[in-house]
Amino acid sequence: KSTAINMIDEGATIIIGTSYGFMDGLDELATEYPDITFLHFSGNKMNDTNFGNYFGAMEEPRYLSGIIAGMQTKTNKLGYVAAYPYTEVLIGINAFALGAQSVNPDVEVNVVYINSWNDPANEKSAAESLLAQGCDVITQHCDSAGPQLAAQDANALAIGYNLDNSAVAPGSFLTAPIWHHEKYLIPTIEKIIKGEYTPESYYGTMKDGYIGLAPMTDLVSAEAKAKVEEVQAQIAAGEHPIFVGPIKDNQGNVVVPEGETLDRAGIWSMNYLVE
Repeated sequence: KSTAINMIDEGATIIIGTSYGFMDGLDELATEYPDITFLHFSGNKMNDTNFGNYFGAMEEPRYLSGIIAGMQTKTNKLGYVAAYPYTEVLIGINAFALGAQSVNPDVEVNVVYINSWNDPANEKSAAESLLAQGCDVITQHCDSAGPQLAAQDANALAIGYNLDNSAVAPGSFLTAPIWHHEKYLIPTIEKIIKGEYTPESYYGTMKDGYIGLAPMTDLVSAEAKAKVEEVQAQIAAGEHPIFVGPIKDNQGNVVVPEGETLDRAGIWSMNYLVE
């Protein structure tokens, strides 16, 4: 909050908060500074004058990355280094698992929570523990390249998050679900400058170009690449929702009945891991 106030004092008229933890501070500041526009990534608070939020359907590229993992695993064991058992993280794990299972019904996903958003040493050691259990494709919802480097050291494969890390771990890196924030921020900032902005709760999709996959590296098989491109086209056309029943949780309960498709509200009320 104090950092944002410093920016306002320096003349900033648009404040963008890019972490969930900034939400309450920006919410307070939006009331205190009605002439400043606030945009918040990953939260759910907003008003109807000068405070909006934005996020995206990361479940879409997560599902695609699961297809690659499901087609390239030899052990049928996939490892997932996760920050916290929080809704956003659970959505990603579940989408990844469903993508993998769509091409390989024998696959299982093993998850380790590190209870931190950014702990490189723990992220790497969590990946090492998953590799020791026989997981041969590692993915992550955490912030360092540790899991990718651990996979590279073990001659295994890795799927990153947020960033094309092919140059950092060339021996393991397959692809990564990534954000294209410019697709939202540039037109939104242009509207603010013109005085035409109305706060919204934006949820970008692959169809919008807001989210996607980093370029698939040469470690991705031609077969997996072709399958991803086929399903990616369906998702981008709005013809392939991610969470379609029947879906069971990992306790065997039906959480999405047959014939039902989860909408944004349903996805964001997820408090389970899929089978």
